[in-house]
Amino acid sequence: MEEIDPSELQSARKRISKCMFNMFRDFPFWAFLIEKCNVKLTNDTDKVPTACIDRHGNIYFSKYFFDSLCDREVHFVLAHEVMHLLLDHHNRRGGREPLIWNIAGDVLINEMLQDHFSSSTGSVACMSDYLTCESLNISIDPNSVTTEEVYDKLTQEAEENVKMKCNKAGANGSSNDIVDWGPGEEPNSNNIRDKSEDTPTNGKEWAEAGLEAATRSKMAGNCPKFMERRIDQLLNAEVPWHEVLAYYLRQKFCMNNRSRHTFTPPNRRYLHQDLILTARKGSKTPSVAFSVDTSGSMSSQDITKGISEMDAIRKMYKVPIYLMEADSDVHKARWIQHHEPIPTATGGGGTSFVPVMEHLKNNNLDVDVLIYFTDGYGEFGADPGFDVIWVINTNVKAPYGKTIKVSN
Repeated sequence: MEEIDPSELQSARKRISKCMFNMFRDFPFWAFLIEKCNVKLTNDTDKVPTACIDRHGNIYFSKYFFDSLCDREVHFVLAHEVMHLLLDHHNRRGGREPLIWNIAGDVLINEMLQDHFSSSTGSVACMSDYLTCESLNISIDPNSVTTEEVYDKLTQEAEENVKMKCNKAGANGSSNDIVDWGPGEEPNSNNIRDKSEDTPTNGKEWAEAGLEAATRSKMAGNCPKFMERRIDQLLNAEVPWHEVLAYYLRQKFCMNNRSRHTFTPPNRRYLHQDLILTARKGSKTPSVAFSVDTSGSMSSQDITKGISEMDAIRKMYKVPIYLMEADSDVHKARWIQHHEPIPTATGGGGTSFVPVMEHLKNNNLDVDVLIYFTDGYGEFGADPGFDVIWVINTNVKAPYGKTIKVSN
């Protein structure tokens, strides 16, 4: 197969750099995710008629297709492809028909992207060229439906009818862009943009990356509504409280682990282009303080649920825990490394939370967050000036920090 001319490759590299610069400005959520992917260009239109993505974070463009797109359309396609990984489409297919599964994913993703791309600077004029509910004559709510449900809706019709509809919808919607090549099956291609961050290796890690990207894009003032809605759904009272605790811990560690970001100072890499982006603050192992009010009405089952969530997350991030056994005073306190088991907490009265706060401040302990299990009946004292997550099984709401209510 004919190789891509070096001058054309150089031109493509300059163009994708320009597109990513503008994407950081207008669509930072996806730009942060695409930094974890390699972008490749190929002449192999048999394997890559338009664009596709593999499970290893390689985004492929057919040169013909890439050249046919305007810059805003390149933004859209990049966002579309990385969304397949964010939604774990490679692993969720199971035994479903591959092309229909791909179509279901494409429709859902495009409906989700339309909302943000049409409300941000510029728009994608050629949305009619992509698979949407309108082009396939189906109705879904992208805010609540799953890819599996879209697939079921599509398979209510004969398979050939669905594929025929896709062909009528345009060339951009007629090929499979969720690819899973075996060894040696990849098309000959050239990198036009190298990833600058580690690529997640599974659905759970991509979910973590999505949360990090949402946090960073909110700092930049431009987070897609669908991601904000998903976070709101997670924080809904009907979600099990230990999942809410897990969300807050993941969010905290996404911001403070190896991907710590700040605007002070900004990222120097983009300053010459008058673009203010977050810069990495460097490596800091996050840590968490933990205390249980043993006099409260928290059941052992409640506490076990919370500890199990926290334990799984501390092992994932290799996070040490500062364990305090306290009631009206702090009796025992020590660091527990991520590989050590968490001992059973013991205690007594539990009429004041102030001693725990004072102990952390007076000993200058560098913890990212304090988790306090309690019934909330005690003296809170003043805001200690660091993050506190209260896990409370009564109607008491803490005067500071985040209160997570445990339903009895």
